[in-house]
This record gives sequence, C-alpha cells and structure tokens, in this order.
Amino acid sequence: MTQNKTLFIEYFGDSPTTRVLDFFVENDLYDYSKTDIFRETGVARTTLQGVIKKLLKKKIIVKMRMVGRAAMYKLNRGNPIVEEIVRFAINVVTSAVKAEVGELTAQSS
Repeated sequence: MTQNKTLFIEYFGDSPTTRVLDFFVENDLYDYSKTDIFRETGVARTTLQGVIKKLLKKKIIVKMRMVGRAAMYKLNRGNPIVEEIVRFAINVVTSAVKAEVGELTAQSS
C-alpha cells in the first residue's frame, strides 16, 4: 500500500474517491485490477467497489479487458473531463513545486 500522500491528496482531501482518482491519474499508462488498486490505495475492498462503480458511471475510468476473472480498469483519456482533471493535477503539482522553490530561494537569500 502506498503510504506517501501526493500533493493531489494533500490539496483535495484523503477520501477513497480522491485516492483512487489520484492513483489512476498517476498511473495512466496501464490497466489495473481491483486488487492492484486496493493494494496501492489502501481503500477498503467494499468501499472500492462503490468508487469503481461511480467512476465507471461517470466515464472517468473504463473497463479494458478481463484477465481470468479479474476486470482491468484504466483512466479514460478519451473523456474531455478526464483530460481537464489530469491538466489540473499537473498544474497543482507545478504550482506547489514553484511555491516551495520560491520559499527555499527566499530563505537562502
């Protein structure tokens, strides 16, 4: 399970939905099973079921394929809302890093 809080979670709260969304934004190259998502986010399995269902309904994630009996899910980069979420997450991180660098520069002056 991932122990470190990302800037996305720091800014938007440590809710199950935020954790799962953050996981998919940071890991958008591959598809993942519920077990993978559970292991990396620490979201309880029963809660994860509801989050996955909600993100599928909103078309934030899509079911890609089946591996045995496990469904594999991926961030839906074809959804314009998802593209805005990704862009927003990148901007949050960029702004936070710039602010921190600015603070460090000011302290060292």
